[in-house]
Parts: sequence; structure tokens; C-alpha cells
Amino acid sequence: MAKPSGATENWTISAIWIVIIAGLYLSSLYNYLLFHSLSEIFSIFVACGIFVVAWNSRRFLDNNYLLFLGIAYLFIGGLDLVHTLAYKGMGIFSGYDANLPTQLWISARYIESLSLLVAPFFIPRKLNTRFVFVGYAVLVSLMLASIFYWKIFPDCFIEGTGLTRFKKISEYFICLLLMGSVFLLFQKQKEFDKNIFRLLIASILLTIGSELAFTFYIKVHGLSNLIGHFLKLISFYLIYKSIIESGFVKPYSLLFRNLKQREEELNILNLELEKRVDQRTADLKKEVVERTHAQEEVLKTKNRLQSVFDGISEPLLLLDGHLTVKMLNKAAIAYYKIKGRDLMEKPCYRVFKDRSTPCEDCSIAPAVFEGRHVGFERNGFMNPERRERVVIYPLKEKHGEFRSAIIRITDITESKMSERQLIQREKMAALGVLISGIAHEINNPNNYISVNIPILRDYLNVVMPMVDEYAQKHPDLEILYMSYPEFREDIFELLDNVQHGSRQIKAIVRDLKVFSKPSEDKRIEKIDLKPIIEKVVGFCRSKIKRTVQTFNVHISENLPEVLIDSQSLEQILINLLINAAQAFEKPFEENSNVNLVVSMDDSRENRLFIEVSDNGGGMDEKTLEKIFIPFFTTKSSEDGIGLGLYIVQNLIEKIGGRIEVESKLGSGSNFRIILDL
Repeated sequence: MAKPSGATENWTISAIWIVIIAGLYLSSLYNYLLFHSLSEIFSIFVACGIFVVAWNSRRFLDNNYLLFLGIAYLFIGGLDLVHTLAYKGMGIFSGYDANLPTQLWISARYIESLSLLVAPFFIPRKLNTRFVFVGYAVLVSLMLASIFYWKIFPDCFIEGTGLTRFKKISEYFICLLLMGSVFLLFQKQKEFDKNIFRLLIASILLTIGSELAFTFYIKVHGLSNLIGHFLKLISFYLIYKSIIESGFVKPYSLLFRNLKQREEELNILNLELEKRVDQRTADLKKEVVERTHAQEEVLKTKNRLQSVFDGISEPLLLLDGHLTVKMLNKAAIAYYKIKGRDLMEKPCYRVFKDRSTPCEDCSIAPAVFEGRHVGFERNGFMNPERRERVVIYPLKEKHGEFRSAIIRITDITESKMSERQLIQREKMAALGVLISGIAHEINNPNNYISVNIPILRDYLNVVMPMVDEYAQKHPDLEILYMSYPEFREDIFELLDNVQHGSRQIKAIVRDLKVFSKPSEDKRIEKIDLKPIIEKVVGFCRSKIKRTVQTFNVHISENLPEVLIDSQSLEQILINLLINAAQAFEKPFEENSNVNLVVSMDDSRENRLFIEVSDNGGGMDEKTLEKIFIPFFTTKSSEDGIGLGLYIVQNLIEKIGGRIEVESKLGSGSNFRIILDL
């Protein structure tokens, strides 16, 4: 039987709709209440059908727009059902007039227009259906409660007068929301099939026409009311048809087309795979033949192999299946520091470690026993401070069994160091780019501080004489629990500290720029060390006192003037003092102390010592080796990123000094800066 053409199908649907509309119209002539009930019930069935189709085809829908609308129309249909039952003449809700069904109508239309407006936002997002169901249930419940229980919903229809202003304004506002949904749909046009998109736009436009029709009637049985119901019915059907198209018709045609494409692609892949397998098989056969031939050549003569061994600069040894040393080259003899080849024909653990059993942590023995080709890295066997790569090459005997292996040892210490240095340079380059980008952002707020400090100082210089005059008349004046002289002195001291901090920020930013662009304008001048150090102590004292019980400072009186960059020295001291204050596990430990000692070397003239020590947790040897490596830190990410000591070391080297560190786990640390004057 031939399938009906698209044109025939469209004429059939059109004919059915003509019959439906004509029937509904005739029913309105006979009894308007019958027309209203039939049209609303038909709309409710369509709304429920929209939900059922959308829900059962949700696996096939291209996006969540139609699924969201399907859930929405279930609740819209529910409100329309209550509206139908409340319609004038139904006699179900006694004590209510035509205002009740109009309120229920406008509530349903608000929910419908808002749903159409919000739905486009769910096209690219995953839809939480449970949340949507609960949301609509709560919203509809609140609507019904405001009408039936609280009775706070505004009046929409007054008998003898007609529609209220609220009802008309609401209809226009709903039309505006629907126009907004049309605008959003056009923005998402590419997400829909062209036919489905046209159906959705037509449905919304008909809904707008329906709402406009409902703004004109005075009687609930009027012509505009009749037209509005027809338009609403057709708009519901178009939504229903779009979901049918998207959920059932389109997916299956697309599915079969995709299956055909996948089948063709699979055939092509199978052919390519067969070619690759044939090629790989040939390559493997060739490789096996070549390896077998090479192994046979190696086993032909021990003398030839020995000469080859000795000609290789890296340590090589040949072990059999019992870990017996069968052959060593000259480099291996020198590596293991044995006198000659007299110790061969004995197990390697006896030759090299003088043990009676294999080493527990040996990685070579299992690979030799199993005939596996293995490569790994380890700390030096003879010198743990070096780094080595060990490669095990199993040798196949005549019967195809792996009974021996060649072990090659390569010193990779320098290459590892070069690799780390390369990585470090890349990190520093990245840091340089970062610093060059943020330096401007740091300087901007700091400029606000540095520019406003002199203005604030001028203000104080103007105001303070007035306060001084007042204080002279009131000798007992106290401000913030301080006598006036103490308060006056503290104000200017705080202002000096802020100004100093601003200058320090500027200096720190300038010094950080060395990662991206070396600074060429360092101020080298002869300075008195004591005031500089006292300024740093004053700057850090409050932070140190928060975590440390005792802060001891000793500065020798015989310090000479030194030709040095003062800001670099300040930054060095601040970093070391703050690090010392952070060396304690608890916020404030009993008997905790930080010490700063500045003195001249008694044993050598013109040598200056600056020592910062603490009795905190200290460091083990492994940590001590890494403290000057950039980005290495034992602190949390909030306390630092591991650049402080790296910067300190660089600054000390630039001012011509060096730094020594002594630390023991559990006993604290001591940092000593040595400057040759």
C-alpha cells in the first residue's frame, strides 16, 4: 500500500481541523457553556498529550527546550481544568461569579508565557526534571492558594462592567513576555529543525493573538472570547505537533541515516585495520628475524663480545639466569672498583656487596629471571649522590629461552640537572611574564597610598596645633587610653610606618621585576646600617609578636657606614624575620623566640655578620637542600609560593654577600648573612 504524500497528509489534517472548529462553533450557537467545556477539555487533553509525548520521547529530543515545555504544559493544563470547572454556569464552585474563572485563566496564561520565555535557556543545559516538577507544583499551589484560600489575587472580571484594568494590563504584559520568547527563539534558531522552529513560532504568535482577543470581551460569552479559545486550541496543537516531530519522526529517520553512515565507516576502518595488521605483522617478522640473528652473532664468540664491551664507555655486565657475573667491561670494573676479572663466575651480590643472598630491593634480579626488557632510574649504586639509568637487555639462547641478560648503567646526573635547570628557566620565564603583568596593578593602589600620605601629613600639621592648644588647656586629656603627648607621637609614628611600608612595596615590586627585566637603576649609596635595621625591626615587630613570645635584637655600636643598596637589604631582613616568625607550629608557643644579631667579625676586618635565628621546628637535611629552589615551600598556599628565600639569595649575591644556613629538625634554624665591606 502506497504511503500518503506530504500534501495529502496536510490536506487531511486541515480538513480535520475545519471539522473540529466548525463543530465547536455550532456547539457555541446551541450552548456557549457546552462550547467552552468542549474547547477547554480538548485543550487540556492536548496539554496532557504534550507532556506524555515529551516525557516518553525525552531520550530522542535534540535539546531540553521541548521537554521543559512538556512538563510546563502538564501544569498549565491542570490550571485550565480548574478554570473549566469554575466557569460560569458549571455550578461546581458555589458562591463565586465570573471573576473566578477569569482569575484562573490569567494565572494559567502567566505560567504559560513565563515558561515559553524561560524554556530557551534550557537548550544547552542539562534539565533536572525533579526540580522542574517541584518548582511548577509549588508555583501552581501558590497561585491556587492566592485565589481560593488567601483571596489576594487581583480581580479580573466584574459583572456588568467587564474586564478589570489588571486583567487587560496582564494580557498585554503576557503578550510582551511572549514576544520576548519569540526573540530568544530566533537567537537559538540553529538549535531546531526548520519545520519545528516554524511550528513553535506560529504557536507563540497564535497565543499572542489569543491573549489580545481576551482583552476585548465584556461578556464571558462574547465573540472575542470565542475567537480567543479557538486560537489557544490551535496554539496548543502546534506545540504538540512540534514535540511529535522532534521526538518521534525526526529521531528515527536520523537514527537510520546515522546507522548507515556508521556501517560504511566501520567497513572502511576494517579495511584499514587489516592493512595495518598485515604491515605490522611483516614488520614484527622482520624485527624478530633481525633480533635472532643479532643474538646468535653475539653468542658466537666471547672474545668478540668482550672487545665490544670494552669499547663502550658506559659500565656493562653480563649476568646469567643465576645472577652469576659472566662478563664485565673496563668501565664496569672501574665503576665497581674491583681489581680485575678474577671475581667473575660468582653471583653479583657476592662480587659487589659481599652478600650470601640477593639484595632485597634489587630491581635487576626479577627482570633477569623473567627475561624482561626493563629500564629504570635509581640513585647511584656506588655513589648515592649520583643518578643512574639502568637498562636490562635479555638474551635468548639457542633453545629460545632467556637465560642471561646484559645490564647497562648510564650516569644521568648531569642530564637530570640540565633538565631541571631548563624547567626552572621556563618557570622563571613564566614568572617574569606574570610579574610584568601584575606589577602595574600592584603599583596603582600603592601610588594612591604614597600620593596621599604627604597630603595627610599636611592636614595633620594644620590640625595638630589646634589640638595642641586645646590639650594645653586640658592637661588631663586622654585619647584612646593614651595621654595626649603619647597619642600625638603615635599618630606621626603610624604615618611614618605607612609611608615606609608604601616605599617597601614599591621596592619589592621593583625587585620582583628582575625576573622579567633586570633593573638598572639600583641606588647604591653609603649608609648607616643601624637606622635601616631599626626601621625594619619596627616594621616587623608587630607581626613577629603575634606568633613569638620573645623577639631579641642586638645591634653592635661599632658598625661602619656601608656602600650598599638599602632597599635590597631591607627586603632581605624582612623576608628572613617573617620566615622566622612563621617557623612555629602553633600561633603562639611558650618560650618561642626570634633573634636578630648584627655585628662585625672579630677574626677578620671589614666583614659584617647579620644573623636571624629561631627555636622553631627547624628543617631536616632534605628540606635544607631545597630551600633556595624557586617555588619550593613547606608552607600552605596562603602563606607563600616558595619565592622568598630564592629572592633573598639573589639579592644577597647582588650586594656582594653570601648566606649560610644551619638547621636541625626540632631545634630551630639560623640564617647568617656574610658581607665583605
